[in-house]
Amino acid sequence: MKSTQPQLNLARLKRALQKHGVPQNRVASEAGVSKFMVCHVLAGRAKSARVVAIARRLLADAKAANGAAA
Repeated sequence: MKSTQPQLNLARLKRALQKHGVPQNRVASEAGVSKFMVCHVLAGRAKSARVVAIARRLLADAKAANGAAA
């Protein structure tokens, strides 16, 4: 049986990026891929450790910036 845990984590990551104002085109630009690829990775239809790592870094940066502004 295939686990759905990775898809759930990607869905959470996608929602968190949206919540903190990190656009997918920024993730794409930083990762050197298309927005289409980022969309597919966050939906679990494609795999890219680089895209996920960059998305997590940008999210952490956005959270830190929001925390510093508060």
